[in-house]
Amino acid sequence: MTQPGPDADPYRSGPPNPAPPAYGSPQQPAYGQPPAYGQPPAYGGPPAYGQQPGYAQQPGYGQPVYGQPAYGYGPVGPPTSGAATVSLVCGILGFFTCAVTSIVAVVAGHIALRETRSGRAGGNGLAVAGLVLGYLALVPAVIVLGMFIMLWVGVIASVPFLATTS
Repeated sequence: MTQPGPDADPYRSGPPNPAPPAYGSPQQPAYGQPPAYGQPPAYGGPPAYGQQPGYAQQPGYGQPVYGQPAYGYGPVGPPTSGAATVSLVCGILGFFTCAVTSIVAVVAGHIALRETRSGRAGGNGLAVAGLVLGYLALVPAVIVLGMFIMLWVGVIASVPFLATTS
């Protein structure tokens, strides 16, 4: 049995692939000659100096457009309430200090809410977040403290020599 040549493909039907053309032989016809040096390109020349066609005149550096600030940033609101910042920080710390700072967070949060609702200061969101975090740490601590007190009352009532006060 004879082996097929390297150009033969066993899965292809029809004649084998033709040999590639020799190196340097032109495969495509040559395009037109490039323009001679110094000739202008085929497209139009650059526009003349001055205002570009199709653009509107830019406004000068006079008055700002109505409703926009003149320079820098936008209008500045009232300063952030210090009590709101204290409330948020103490509310976060309340989870790490066994709710000791949560009392401060709740008190400062209510003070900050009063300041922000009257318009004297900003930071209403900080005050609300401080109150929520303060109460979230304070309520379980009060429940655990109440259970601890009930446990001690039960222990004292069950021991005979501590229950009598003669």
